[in-house]
Amino acid sequence: MYKYLLGLGSNIGDRKKNLEKAITELAQILANIKQSSLYESEAMLPENAPKEWDIPYLNMCLTGYSSLEPRKIFPLFQKIEEKIEEKIEEKIEEKIDRRTSKGRWAPRFIDIDVLLVDNLLIQQSDLQVPHPAILLRDFVLLPATEVWADAKHPISGEFLKNIKPKIITSIKKYAD
Repeated sequence: MYKYLLGLGSNIGDRKKNLEKAITELAQILANIKQSSLYESEAMLPENAPKEWDIPYLNMCLTGYSSLEPRKIFPLFQKIEEKIEEKIEEKIEEKIDRRTSKGRWAPRFIDIDVLLVDNLLIQQSDLQVPHPAILLRDFVLLPATEVWADAKHPISGEFLKNIKPKIITSIKKYAD
């Protein structure tokens, strides 16, 4: 069994409901899911990003187990993103397709990132584990340590709970 640490985020539509839908879908392929609190943070944007992209995110992390290896489960995570996006788009007039028309940093209904898989190192064009930004972002590290406090970064060897993020946002626990 592989232990997965996933980061989830949403900043379009009913963000909390989008995350709940993702968890429901993930529960079909991951066992023993443990989820963090919800955190709200500002959007990370590239230089010259359109102002309409500056929408706060709801972020969380979860852990779960699967016998599927990362190369086989990663496409399933992508399908969950697409499925949720398609269901929401059916209900709204304006379609937002971040992959083609808006770019990588665009707002999104749901984003699922593979942050860690046990102590594995995977460096491929479409999948990098550990996630390259896990050491940088407070809105990833804080919820990650809630669900996997003793996780070690496979490259640095540091416990996630001891890492000080380089990117500090206006993160706060979300209470609706």
